[in-house]
Order: sequence, then structure tokens, then C-alpha cells
Amino acid sequence: MDKEVKAAILVGGKSSRIGENKSFLRFGDTFLLDVIIRRIRTVIADTYLIANATFPRRDVPFPVLNDTYADKGPLGGIYTALSKIDAEFVFICAGDMPFINPELIRLLIAQMNREHDAVVPSHHDQREPLCALYNQKAKTAIGKAIEDGNLSVHGVLDRLSVLAVDENAVKSFGDHIFFNINTRDDYQRALHMWSYDKN
Repeated sequence: MDKEVKAAILVGGKSSRIGENKSFLRFGDTFLLDVIIRRIRTVIADTYLIANATFPRRDVPFPVLNDTYADKGPLGGIYTALSKIDAEFVFICAGDMPFINPELIRLLIAQMNREHDAVVPSHHDQREPLCALYNQKAKTAIGKAIEDGNLSVHGVLDRLSVLAVDENAVKSFGDHIFFNINTRDDYQRALHMWSYDKN
């Protein structure tokens, strides 16, 4: 099946626990955002940033799309991506996951079909909806959830037709593939791990 897939990185978080926009945390001579973009682009060339009004619009070489709904969290970001990106399937990635593995993205794309609304990996029995592939069909249910004030991404997954990726397959891509940065301690841990994993 010919699959048109584009990617969206959610960079609209408030970063309140770390005190600055996480996208521009330094990783050696580059930024966290650049690390994530480089990994995604080995698989998906068309990559967009989904941002809120406070995102510092520096010289990023990718289109920045403003949130359709303000202050609706990651679910709002997913809705914006599906609404504004012209592609049948959109890979969604949180903007604070420096160890996203390109091979996982390839696996998600290989498993995506037009019968399911999303392909979502799991790790330690926990679904990872901010590192997942969404069909445009999911947009209606996500939009209704937002309008009803139900902003839980996991709650929306319960109402979608989701293809779950075998957890054993996901484990083969590394122990910290879904590690995300929320605090200064997380940042220091990420830098330590990144020094051994710069691919």
C-alpha cells in the first residue's frame, strides 16, 4: 500500500518544570529539537512543528504551525497536526524525546492501514501516544473530545480503533527510546545517555 506520511513534532508545551523552552536545550553543539528532527528525517522528509503562541520562532528550517485550539495540551497538538498537514498519515512525536529510533518509525509505518485510526507502541505496559502514527480518520473523534473538554490523550485512544505494536518488538529499539525531558535532572540524564548514543 502506498502510504503518504508526514511528521509533526509537538513543541507547544509550557516547560514550566524546567524553566525554559525545551526545544532549545543544548545537546553538544546542537539543540534538542535538532536531535529529534534529524532522527525523524531519516525516515520522513516532511516534518512540521506544532507550536503555541509562546514558541520562540528562531531560525528553524521547518514550517511552524500554530495550535488550532489554544492551551489544549498534547491532544490539541495532535488535532492541529491532523487538521493542517496534508497527508493521510501523520507521525506524532513529543518535542522532548531525544532518543526516538528511526527503526520504530519504520515499523509504525509498515503496520499502518486504512482500517485503524492509529498505530501506537507500548513500553512497560504503557501506551506511548506521543510517539505514534495517526490516520486522518482520528481527527473527528479527537476534535469532539477537545470540544467536550476531554483532553486526556489516553482517554481518546480508548475511543479510537488502535493497532497496538507488539511490545517485544518495541523493546528491540532500546531501553530509553521513550525517555522524555521534564526536569533538570531528566536533562542531565539525557545528556549522559546521549553522549553514548549520538546516532
